[in-house]
Amino acid sequence: MTIRNVTRGLRCTLAFRTLPNALPVQASLCRVDCALLSTTCARRKSGLKADGSRADQAEAGASQSLDKQSRTLDSVRDDTLSDPYPLPFSPDIVELNSVKTRVEAGLESKWSGVNLASSQQTLNHIDAPMRVPGRDSEARETKIARLIYQTRKRGTLETDLLLSTFAKKELKNLPDAELDEFDRLLDEPDWDIFYWCTQRKPIPARWAHSFNTAGKLGHRLVAHTRNDEKAVRWMPEL
Repeated sequence: MTIRNVTRGLRCTLAFRTLPNALPVQASLCRVDCALLSTTCARRKSGLKADGSRADQAEAGASQSLDKQSRTLDSVRDDTLSDPYPLPFSPDIVELNSVKTRVEAGLESKWSGVNLASSQQTLNHIDAPMRVPGRDSEARETKIARLIYQTRKRGTLETDLLLSTFAKKELKNLPDAELDEFDRLLDEPDWDIFYWCTQRKPIPARWAHSFNTAGKLGHRLVAHTRNDEKAVRWMPEL
């Protein structure tokens, strides 16, 4: 469009110069074309300036946002987390363990630098994800209530049904050692627990003694899954 206007303006200018006695209409057309050309160029220049200022503003806003986020993460406290006991893949844990927010950055949270989902962590000489800190001093009643909730709200229907009905039947009568063992079992992936209970996958070495020894917690869980009494089961209330 701009090239067409320039060409037309030049033609009118040449015609006006070679024909001084040309009609007034031709002269007015040339003036209109030149005015359009100058207006178009002015608009393009102003548009470039506006785009440049917008880009500068966007860049400044992004840098301010990053600085604000960095300052916020660098001063994260435990009482500001969305969950006082975050799960391994909680967004809070992911943020606290990102490259820019490691423990070397001076974070005040006890969760910084702790990768709860790491398979390299060990617990009681068992190669398993690290336990969520802060649960060592739980009262027995609090632990039982938490475990009942965890068995009902894991997210996999098959595993939820097996674990929650087992918890309703046995959890309150378990000794503290087996209660802690059941707590550690819930740290394992849902489908792994389901396949171990249904004997569709080999039991790993860390749980072999519990699942293969009669009377142990894992062995009783397999018997509960087998449901020899053919009982009708449904999700218990919380």
